[in-house]
Amino acid sequence: MDGDIENEQNGDTRDSADKQQDIPNHPWPYLREMFDIVGMKNDSWRMCCQLCQPKRHELLAFKNSPSNLKKHIEAFRVYGELDENNHPDSALQGARASTGEGESDEEEEGGDITSVEFVEAETILAEDNGLEYQLPKHQRCACHLLNLISTADALKANGNPVYKRLSRSAFSKCSSLWSKSSRSTTAAEIIQDNCKLQLLRPNETRWNSLFFAVERIVRILKEQGKGAITAVCSALKIPMFTPVELAFLAEYTKTMSPFAKALDVLQGEANVQMGWLVATITLLQAKLQHLCISSKSCRPLIEALLAGLERRFGQMLTDPELIAAAILVPKFKTCWTSDECVLKLGLDYIKSHLKEQVVVMTEGGDTYHSSEEDFFSAIKQSRSQENTKQLETYLGCPGDATDVLKSFPAVCRLS
Repeated sequence: MDGDIENEQNGDTRDSADKQQDIPNHPWPYLREMFDIVGMKNDSWRMCCQLCQPKRHELLAFKNSPSNLKKHIEAFRVYGELDENNHPDSALQGARASTGEGESDEEEEGGDITSVEFVEAETILAEDNGLEYQLPKHQRCACHLLNLISTADALKANGNPVYKRLSRSAFSKCSSLWSKSSRSTTAAEIIQDNCKLQLLRPNETRWNSLFFAVERIVRILKEQGKGAITAVCSALKIPMFTPVELAFLAEYTKTMSPFAKALDVLQGEANVQMGWLVATITLLQAKLQHLCISSKSCRPLIEALLAGLERRFGQMLTDPELIAAAILVPKFKTCWTSDECVLKLGLDYIKSHLKEQVVVMTEGGDTYHSSEEDFFSAIKQSRSQENTKQLETYLGCPGDATDVLKSFPAVCRLS
């Protein structure tokens, strides 16, 4: 029996020695007092935080970087306190115990996840009576919407089998040219020698990049002739463009040109304001409808673009505030659309706010008794008529510079 006990003790001693040998030396000695090595997991060290004692808190740190441990220390300095023994303060431990924090931890590769309570803002705003939280009306980015129409919505044109076959054939040959020119310096030199210009390659992260790339090919065709593209395709062993495909590329450029210009207008930084949105989209629709009449091979594309504009901008085009903003831009006024119903929405919006200006200006003055209010009511009426006359004079003014608004103070305050 004594021999068996001795063997068991010797076995336990060897096991503990093996475990000590399995745990390697601390990779960052200056953090030894704060973190003990527990083991390894894949390419990370498993560490036990001594600062969080008596709670057992393990986290992972990559073998080549202690950044996760340093972040844990910084977080502890912000949200916790240490006593003289580098342990959490008793008050902090009591707070943790009352809130139940630290009962369970989730860990990921290379980091730990602290418990966070997520609160939906929509729930808070739904319970509010409108007096405490007031957010401005959300407006989606018009430039991003135009880019979505020219890329995602334009793909719906492939529902037409004739357009799909022709567009894929032409764009596949264009793609071969773009790939050759970007991957080979020899190919780039051949293109430069024959076309006198370099090709532009589409980039998904850049708006209008496909249009500019196709436009460059069409420009080469106009300036250098079809022979330049034919010589490049022959030298680079790329399938030749057929006359129908070249005509399609030219029509594609003509169709997408208004889209590219509208996008450039709306993403301008100097002179663009909210009033430019409705006028720009309305004129873009008119130009596409005009192109659809004479289009031969890109009619499905135009129809898809018009459908995308209606779906993504339909509500904006009937918003009285946006329509009024367009009317208050001296460059546009009421000449950007021929739809009287649309103009009426904007003009009624402006006139109602001009009347509100009269009320605000009257309330800002001295207060009178009710009989005196009735006596001076004619003054309010004349002031309202004066503001309406300013609007009519503004609409008939031939000037289109922004400074024109300074001559009409009531209208200028709304712009």
